[in-house]
Amino acid sequence: MRRTILLASLLLLVTACGITSQRFAQFSDEELYAYNRTKPFDEKVTCVNEATTGSYIRKTRCQTNEQWAHDLIDAFNSLDTLSPTSDYAVIRGRD
Repeated sequence: MRRTILLASLLLLVTACGITSQRFAQFSDEELYAYNRTKPFDEKVTCVNEATTGSYIRKTRCQTNEQWAHDLIDAFNSLDTLSPTSDYAVIRGRD
């Protein structure tokens, strides 16, 4: 009996975690506004329609403001990796 209750509790916990995930891309503008109204700035969700490289099909990408900031920082930091020196023209032979 005890094992059955433990298993049922574990199953309920796993199921509840799956239900709480939000699908912001499917929200209407009003629903997204209502959701964001109760959140602090870093936790507010912003959705952007993006076209991926090589495709004309646009995809809606939704993230919190904090996640957008991290993406921008990662993109900025990758610029140093791609071009570590400021003398890029000299390396290519363009003095």
